[in-house]
Amino acid sequence: MVVRAVTRVGPRMARVTLSGPALEGFTADEPAASVRLLVPAPGEDLVVPTWLGNEFRLPDGRRPVIRSVTPLRAEGQEFDHDIVLQGHGSV
Repeated sequence: MVVRAVTRVGPRMARVTLSGPALEGFTADEPAASVRLLVPAPGEDLVVPTWLGNEFRLPDGRRPVIRSVTPLRAEGQEFDHDIVLQGHGSV
């Protein structure tokens, strides 16, 4: 999955479009649906963590960075979600 587009939708909000073949058939039909995104550390490959019944853990014992987002649109091989921009981040 890759970031296909980032669009400012307000002074403190950006819409991020994720895209990739793994999203084919993905739906988010419920109004309050949420998706968990695994975020690899800079320079690291994405590693799927193991569910230990109460939390996810990476092979080296660290907890992965996971962010929950609400899909706004899921279509074909992409979906959009909005994120709040905090601090000095830029888009």
